[in-house]
Amino acid sequence: MDEEGFPVIPVVKYLKYLDTTGKSRNTLKTYCYALKQYFVFLQEKKKDYRKIRLEDLVEFVAWLRNPYESTKVTPLQPAKAKRKESRKNN
Repeated sequence: MDEEGFPVIPVVKYLKYLDTTGKSRNTLKTYCYALKQYFVFLQEKKKDYRKIRLEDLVEFVAWLRNPYESTKVTPLQPAKAKRKESRKNN
C-alpha cells in the first residue's frame, strides 16, 4: 500500500506473477515483507519508486543493516541489525 492506502500496482502485479508461477505461501510472505520494508525506506527517504538509481539501492541495503537512525553513529559495542539477511535462496 502507498502512503494514501492504495495498492502499488507494480507490486501487486509482481506478487500475482509469483503466485501464478507456483511460489509457496512462505515465499510470497517473505517477498511481501521485503517489499514492505523497501517501501518504508522509500517513504522515509522521500523517494519515488519509479525513479530509483543504483545508489538508492545501496542506501537501502545500508538502511536494512543499520540498527541506528543515523549512519554517523558508531557503536562502542556491536548491536544487532533491525532486520537480518536471509541466507536461503528461493
